[in-house]
Amino acid sequence: MAKKVITILEDADGVIIEIRTNGRRVNYECEDLDEALEVLPHLDELQTGDL
Repeated sequence: MAKKVITILEDADGVIIEIRTNGRRVNYECEDLDEALEVLPHLDELQTGDL
């Protein structure tokens, strides 16, 4: 499995989960921190488009 760096950024507009893997960067926007924390266990499905 590739090494992943996951950053969670919260601001007034919501939360962004940023995933960096082997030079690739993907952002996922969430409404709030609770939603972002619910999504975290499913990051693999998000990246493959299965979720």
